[in-house]
Amino acid sequence: MKIEGGKQGYVLGEERRDLRTPLKDDPRTAHSCVRVVKDASVGLASRTILVEALARDVSVMLPGSEIGYPVTVKRLDGSANTVTIYPVGSATIDGAASLALTVQYQTVVLLSDGTNWHRIGGYTP
Repeated sequence: MKIEGGKQGYVLGEERRDLRTPLKDDPRTAHSCVRVVKDASVGLASRTILVEALARDVSVMLPGSEIGYPVTVKRLDGSANTVTIYPVGSATIDGAASLALTVQYQTVVLLSDGTNWHRIGGYTP
């Protein structure tokens, strides 16, 4: 097996891949956007979660914590219903059991340390 490196990627046998392009089947590097309108658990590949709580309160269950795994959650509606984000099991979000998005277009960016989630960014209009 021959491995060669270069600016455009690497060669492993006959496979050539640009290192700047994520592997599509790797949930740690793939990026997907999901739209949630009812209670949901999101998978590892769900990096952006758009939530609408027009009809009822919505709970979003984060995937298990994986080190360096960022997730963005954005609330799309301005209804009086609640959007609540929960980590799996005994994990926390900045020490709390959950995080609520209460305003239309409110956004939070969460990053996992492998055990818990940490708020590293966001937007509240």
